[in-house]
Amino acid sequence: MDYIIQTDALDFQYAADKKVLNGISLHVPKGAIYGFLGPNGAGKSTTMMLLTGIIPQQGDAIRLFGAPLQQQLPHVFTKVGALVEQPALYLHLSGINNLRYMARLRGIDEKHIPHALAQVGLARDGRRRVRQYSLGMKQRLAIAMALLGDPELLILDEPVNGLDPHGMMEIRQLLVRLNRERGVTVFISSHLLTEIEKMCTHIGVIHEGKLKFEGPVSGGKDLEQWFMSLTSNSN
Repeated sequence: MDYIIQTDALDFQYAADKKVLNGISLHVPKGAIYGFLGPNGAGKSTTMMLLTGIIPQQGDAIRLFGAPLQQQLPHVFTKVGALVEQPALYLHLSGINNLRYMARLRGIDEKHIPHALAQVGLARDGRRRVRQYSLGMKQRLAIAMALLGDPELLILDEPVNGLDPHGMMEIRQLLVRLNRERGVTVFISSHLLTEIEKMCTHIGVIHEGKLKFEGPVSGGKDLEQWFMSLTSNSN
C-alpha cells in the first residue's frame, strides 16, 4: 500500500522531563480521508507542526510521499497544503488579497486564486473584506489558502472547531468532494467524533502522546463509548 504520510516511532519533547509524543507510528494511505482523533492536549497539533516543518523533528522518523521529510525540504511543500492551528487572515484585506499575499509568500502563480476561491464556494465573495466574513467563510478562505497550487495532500488542524452545524456540514462536504473528485489525501485532526465518522475512511486515536488505535473506519459500534475506552487514563 502507498502511504502519503508515514511516521516510525515519532517522539518529541519540548522539555527534557516531558515527552509530548511517544512512539507515534502513523500510516496514512494515498487517497484516504484520515481522521486524527484525540482530546485537547493529546498531541495532535504537535504532530501536525512536525509534519509541516513548523517545528523540526528530533530524528528522522517522518516520511511524506514515500521519502524522508528531511531530504525533501523545502520543495515537498509544493505538494502539501496545510492549515495548522488558527488561520492567519488579514481582516482589513479582501479574500482575494489574502490569497495574493499567500501566493507570493509560497511562490505560487496568482492565476490559481480564482480556482481556489471557487473550490471553497467563495467566488462571489472574493472582493469583500474578510472582516465581513462569517466564521465559516473565514475557515473556507483558510482552506482556499491551503489549496493554492492544487496540493496532493491537505493537512488540517481542527478545521471545523467553533463552527455551527451548517458550517461544519459545508467544510465536510468540501473535503469529501476534494477527495472524491480530485483524489486529494486529507489528514484532519478533530475531537468531534460525529464529524470524523461522517467523512473519514481511516482514523488514528492519540491520547497523552501515544497512538491508541489506527485503522479503517468501521460501522456498527458506539463510537463515543469506544473512543472513551481508548482515551481513559488506564494504561
